[in-house]
Amino acid sequence: MIEIGLTDEDVEWCLKIGKMRMAKTKGSRHTRNFFTGKEPWHRELIGALGEKAYSIHSGLPVLEDSTGREDGSDFAEGVQVKTACTPSTPRLMVPVADFNKKVCRMYVLMWVLPAEYNTVWIIGAIGREAFARAKRERTWQVPTYYVEAQQLRPLHTQGLEGVA
Repeated sequence: MIEIGLTDEDVEWCLKIGKMRMAKTKGSRHTRNFFTGKEPWHRELIGALGEKAYSIHSGLPVLEDSTGREDGSDFAEGVQVKTACTPSTPRLMVPVADFNKKVCRMYVLMWVLPAEYNTVWIIGAIGREAFARAKRERTWQVPTYYVEAQQLRPLHTQGLEGVA
């Protein structure tokens, strides 16, 4: 795991981005909030925290006004960042509908502990083809493919080599 520290300003920026994205997707399935007792934009905040941390790590810019590229990726290299906010090590989860229509090259799992938004952990990464071979399916709120964190490869400081 790689620890990425975010400043208070970074967290505030992520909050702004999260609220903006929520307003942009209002009325779509992306407005579902699976975080009980949290504001509707909380889901987008968590995603933005992971994207900001990956941006710091990779040097690639965050897409501020978007919820992803046409191929489902969050970054130019075909990387889709999935961020979990759980008290224990998360799984990499991708809704079946998203996996079937979005063809990003790589998934990166980020982890934010509840109420500790200044620290984001990069758990690991997996290429789309490796994910397709290893995935299991379960329905939580929606049908979802997932792999356990142990199935991910370390994300090297130099980039994505060795992950596909």
